[in-house]
Amino acid sequence: MPKRIKIEEHLSLDELEIRYRQAKEGVERTHYQIIWLLAKGLGTKEVATVTGYSRNWIYELVWGITVSVQGHWQTSVIKIKVV
Repeated sequence: MPKRIKIEEHLSLDELEIRYRQAKEGVERTHYQIIWLLAKGLGTKEVATVTGYSRNWIYELVWGITVSVQGHWQTSVIKIKVV
C-alpha cells in the first residue's frame, strides 16, 4: 500500500481553499487545489480522480512544490510529510 501524503499545517485549510479559489492562473489554481485536497486528508487516488491529474504528477508536485507568490514561482512554500 502506498504511503499517504500529509500536508503539515503551514497554511490552514481555509487559507489553502481561499488561495485555490482566488488563483487567477490555471496552473497555480490546480496546484492549490491539489494541495488543499491532500491537506483535507484525501488520498492521491481520490485527488487524481477529482483533478484529472495522474498520481505520478501529484507526487511530482508534492516533492517539488511550486506556487506563485506575487507572480514569482517559489519552491517549498508548503511543508509535506509522507506517512
